[in-house]
Amino acid sequence: MIGVKNGEIVDSVIDGWPMVFVASPLAAPKFVDDHPDLLVEENLRYAEACCRDAYERNEIPFAPHLFYPRFLTDEVPKERQAGMDAGLWMMERACHKLLLYVDLGMSSGMEVERAWAAVCGVPCAVRALGRSRTLMAGVSYDQREPGRTQAPRVDVRHEEAPPRALS
Repeated sequence: MIGVKNGEIVDSVIDGWPMVFVASPLAAPKFVDDHPDLLVEENLRYAEACCRDAYERNEIPFAPHLFYPRFLTDEVPKERQAGMDAGLWMMERACHKLLLYVDLGMSSGMEVERAWAAVCGVPCAVRALGRSRTLMAGVSYDQREPGRTQAPRVDVRHEEAPPRALS
């Protein structure tokens, strides 16, 4: 792979790096009525940190939930579905591995991404940054019930699946 630096063609610094699909929660839990935008902003910062983690492991991160919400509205069902579909399309065709970052629990979107990876034969790895962020009076991200102060247990093994070869 090649790149361009100062108008000159050079070897790419990411030559040989696998493209990975980064999955982490985006939307605030449905029961959070006060300031859900703050939770979404915090989730976006977490997703950026997950991408940085992948980059530091010599992987090319692809995080559709950092890209599509810039021009699609997550609260509009048709637009949310279009963003999810586009992300899944990219996972199937271009990504070597799905990375589930689980510090904040598993969202419904992450469950869909994990299921799609299994259907498409995309290996899945579970990672954590070692962060358990709790905001707004003890509410953890993506909890399904009010009053819980811990993120839901994620029933998947933390593992580093080898990347798949793309045809």
